[in-house]
Amino acid sequence: MVLAILPDKVSVNLAGWLGFKSNVMAIVFVALGMLFVFVFYISSTIERLELQVTDLVRKLAIEEAEKNRLLELQKKRDKKRKEKRQIS
Repeated sequence: MVLAILPDKVSVNLAGWLGFKSNVMAIVFVALGMLFVFVFYISSTIERLELQVTDLVRKLAIEEAEKNRLLELQKKRDKKRKEKRQIS
């Protein structure tokens, strides 16, 4: 925002501070640095979200497998009870 209000003064000071002879090159250098940081931040955020999704999918798969296993056990018990009733 300061660059928008006082573009020449800020860019000349920035160039002098960074050791560039051209104030345009200093602004390009800072802009590229900011883009690099932004891309790194976005990449790390995406990586964290992917890990969260992976953990969630694993938990859901384990719960679903456990539910299916319990249903199969109950079906087997019901079948055995039915067979015992038919024999009696």
